[in-house]
Amino acid sequence: MSQCVCGIVKGIFKCAYSPESGKHYPKGVIFIDGQNLAKQALDQIPSPAPDAKRIVGLVKEGGRITGYQLSDTSIVEKQQAVDMAKQGQIAGVGIAHRGETEYLKSIPDGSENNNLGSLPSVSPVGNA
Repeated sequence: MSQCVCGIVKGIFKCAYSPESGKHYPKGVIFIDGQNLAKQALDQIPSPAPDAKRIVGLVKEGGRITGYQLSDTSIVEKQQAVDMAKQGQIAGVGIAHRGETEYLKSIPDGSENNNLGSLPSVSPVGNA
């Protein structure tokens, strides 16, 4: 953040400008960008290996994600993908949990196109 002289934010606070978001904030207000906040929601962000694969499709059954298609066209079950990600074999994802169940989430990078929820659904092997 940098000091701003625009005068948009008036009152007892001086204005601070965030070039990342293009927004003005009252100086002294705690600023957390959405990407860092989302990263903090992840339990683990493994470092990907140089030959790590990427998730390119979602295998769904009854609307629920049951597996993932990887960049080498292989299809893996959800828990197998979590284990692979922990070992650095899948890039661009972190590990989160709901209750006792671990699952993958996209690592926020400012692009919506590569979020897991934006990926196409694919048929599981044998059901094409």
